[in-house]
Amino acid sequence: MNDLLTTLTQARPTQAELDQMWPPSSRHARAETLLGSGRAGGGHRRSGRLALAAAAVVALAAVATPVVLAPDDAAAADLRALALSAAAYDAPVLAEGTWLHERSTSVQVDRGSSDGFGNPPGRYDRQRESWTSWDGHRSLIVERSPSRGWVEYSDLREEFEASYADPTPAFAATLPDDPDGLRAYLDARVQGSSSRQEAVYSALTGLVASHTLPPQTLAAAYDALAEVQDVSTDDLRVRGRAAVEITFTEDLTSSSQSLVVDRSTGQVLEMRNRSEQTDFTSSTELSEVVHDVPAGVRAAFDAHAGEGAFVESTGEPYVG
Repeated sequence: MNDLLTTLTQARPTQAELDQMWPPSSRHARAETLLGSGRAGGGHRRSGRLALAAAAVVALAAVATPVVLAPDDAAAADLRALALSAAAYDAPVLAEGTWLHERSTSVQVDRGSSDGFGNPPGRYDRQRESWTSWDGHRSLIVERSPSRGWVEYSDLREEFEASYADPTPAFAATLPDDPDGLRAYLDARVQGSSSRQEAVYSALTGLVASHTLPPQTLAAAYDALAEVQDVSTDDLRVRGRAAVEITFTEDLTSSSQSLVVDRSTGQVLEMRNRSEQTDFTSSTELSEVVHDVPAGVRAAFDAHAGEGAFVESTGEPYVG
C-alpha cells in the first residue's frame, strides 16, 4: 500500500460518521452529480475515472486538508463510488419466507481440446432460471440450451452448511456489514487460488455476484475490494446502462476474472472469465425477491416429484 492510499484509508470517515454528516440518499445524490460527466458513454475511461475520483473525495469530506487522488487510485475511487450506490439502492430485501428469483444467460467459447466433460471445442449457450428459498435448502432450477434443444429441470433439496463460497440469503444476513470486518472474516477463511490477493478477490466478488447480500454488506464488499491489489476498473455500457467492469488479472495463469456492475445501483450485470482456453460470460437479466414460486413452475416440478432432475428434449423452451 503506497503512502497516499494509506493516508486516504486512515482519513476516511467511518460509516457512522458519514451517516451523521449526510444520510445515504444525500451521499448518493452528491456522487451522482459528480459522476454525471463520466456517464455520457462507454469507453472514455479517463474522463469517467476523474469524475469517480471526485466522488471519492465526497466520502473524505471530513478531512481538513484537501487530498487529490493519484491516477493509480482510480480503481479504488470507482469501487468506493459503487459502495455508495449499493448502500443507497432501495431494493427489496430477502427475508424469511421469501424466494430469490433469478434469470440469466451464459455463453462459453472453448478453444482447447475439450471442456473437461468430453464436449468438443465450440460455443455453448445456456439459459437459466431459478427460485431459491430464503434458507437455501431448496432450489428449483430450469436450464435450457436453445442451440442443442434440451431443457433440464432440477429440484434440489439438500441440507448443507452455507459459507462465503456458497451463500444463502439467510447466511448473507449474518456477515459483517463493514469493510474491515468483512475483510477480516474472509482473510481467516480463504484458501486456494494462485495468490492470496486472487483468493480474496474471488471471495468478495463471489459474494457480490450471489445477489444475496443486504445493501450495507454489499457496500462493504465494494469498499473491501478497493483495498485488494491488482484490481483494475473500466467504464462501459451494458444494455444501455452505465457500468463498471472490475477485473483481477492473474499473470501466472494468463487469465482474468471480471464483474460488470451497474454504476447507479451497485448490482451485478455480468460475470466474465477469460483464459487461453476459454471465454465465459454470464449475464443477469433478472434478480428479484418474490413471495412464492409461480403455480406453473410448481406444477412442472410436481409432475416429476421425487426425480430430483429430469430432461426434456427438443421443443419450445419452458415458460413458467
